[in-house]
Amino acid sequence: MEHVSRYYYQAKSMRESYRRVQELEAAGLIRREEIPVLGGKKLIRLTKLGVATAQENRTTEVPQGKRLDLTTLSHDSMVTHVRLRLEQLWDGEWFPERFLMQLPKLTQVADGLFRFPNGNHVAIELENSAKGHERFKTILSNHARQQCVLV
Repeated sequence: MEHVSRYYYQAKSMRESYRRVQELEAAGLIRREEIPVLGGKKLIRLTKLGVATAQENRTTEVPQGKRLDLTTLSHDSMVTHVRLRLEQLWDGEWFPERFLMQLPKLTQVADGLFRFPNGNHVAIELENSAKGHERFKTILSNHARQQCVLV
């Protein structure tokens, strides 16, 4: 709910966020599932009808597997939290990892990056586990190439 409120309602009203989520639940488009790894917070997921509706009206891919990878879910939740918080402070445009992976010849990229109106970029990489030094060097090298492509 925090992500819904911040992203769609710019944290203006949690009450409005809950009202809208309840409307979508009543319409059978979404459901809330309690996920222990998120500290008991509920995850909002599309129903089959919600997936079908999103696919019909999409401007982007709507992936949703039946089984959740809890490690990925926890990581993505934290990345989303960081992104939404930084968007309150920065005027940059966000490019997610999925977009960055589509750039030519990049195999490892940051979780996302902000591009600012002046052309500067800031890469965001959030790690829950130890990664090798070479992986970070690869991400840094790829970030330099992304800047050239994104200008």
